[in-house]
Amino acid sequence: VVSVGADIAFDADPKFFACLVRFESSSVPTTLPTAYDVYPLDGRHDGGYYTVKDCVTIDVLPRTPGNNVYVGFMVWSNFTATKCRGLVSLNQVIKEIICLQPLK
Repeated sequence: VVSVGADIAFDADPKFFACLVRFESSSVPTTLPTAYDVYPLDGRHDGGYYTVKDCVTIDVLPRTPGNNVYVGFMVWSNFTATKCRGLVSLNQVIKEIICLQPLK
């Protein structure tokens, strides 16, 4: 599970699509490969601001032995940004705790 928090400010009021991308590589990548998995994120528009608070379950084990798994945050918009500023936080949940309660 990867938790995502982002607050991004732009100079315009465009529409956004935010997601996490996952891909594998046997070497350190310098560009985004042509094939990658996309995980849409729940975001909110407010004027020139965009806020994301979401958790996504992503397979962190490589599908091909010897590869490393890379996860990144991407934002697509319908305009060309002149200024973009903000904060993005990606955190991998190392241990999940499941709580069960008896039915009453």
